[in-house]
Amino acid sequence: MRYNGLLVDAARMTTCREQCKRERERLRNEIAFIIGDVDIGANASTKAYKSYLYDSLKLPALKVTDKNQERRQTTRRSSC
Repeated sequence: MRYNGLLVDAARMTTCREQCKRERERLRNEIAFIIGDVDIGANASTKAYKSYLYDSLKLPALKVTDKNQERRQTTRRSSC
């Protein structure tokens, strides 16, 4: 395999890629319908999406990174 490679059905790979694109778009549309105007970005890491999850829905943050620690403490102080 190292020298000869491996056989790939290019037509099948293209078909699968198109199916995955359609499914991804369907899921994005479903999520957009549920959450409204919140931009989820390419990998669901936008500030607006995080704010929606943790501030609007009040979901618990299971793990807080050092980068977000200050933001979380500021939010707690302002809510008292």
